[in-house]
Amino acid sequence: MNEEQDKILFVKEKLEILICQYPFWETLNPKLHLLIKELPDFYQKSTNVKAKMTHYSVINKDFMKIAKWVHQKIPKILSQGIITTSSFKLVNIWGALYNENDYTVSHKHRPSTYSFVYFVNVPKNSSPLVFDYSNTKIYPHPGKCVIFPSWISHKVPKNKSKERSVISGNFAYMPENDVISF
Repeated sequence: MNEEQDKILFVKEKLEILICQYPFWETLNPKLHLLIKELPDFYQKSTNVKAKMTHYSVINKDFMKIAKWVHQKIPKILSQGIITTSSFKLVNIWGALYNENDYTVSHKHRPSTYSFVYFVNVPKNSSPLVFDYSNTKIYPHPGKCVIFPSWISHKVPKNKSKERSVISGNFAYMPENDVISF
């Protein structure tokens, strides 16, 4: 008997990402940057983020302003608008502060559905967000936000500035009454 073995294939697909600009970044970003600097380095570079990183669940009104705004942007990236945003729930949100030579190793945000990176403080020579397979580089700008499917592999190369800060988070598709049990 000749059974086929399971195998994983790596394919390059054209996937949509959304790049948008938060309209109130000039007033909100200084508060966010200060908060990220003041919060403790919860993980001590033990995650994919080899920089100062807050806890995965920062519950703060200013962080939530960004999360709510990103949540409203999700329909722009959905195919045909089939799913409503009410089915998407914020599962985590955190801040990161990159100094010189800090970086993030290549990773994905599975099992989430959509992830985002919001650029808070962007000194000269701040590293881009890089999507691995396409080698697409998204150069940071204060208030710029990148929303992308969570299964896209991405990283941040070694940073060449001090105090590059971001807020990142994940949304998961969680339909209200659409649960199937096994």
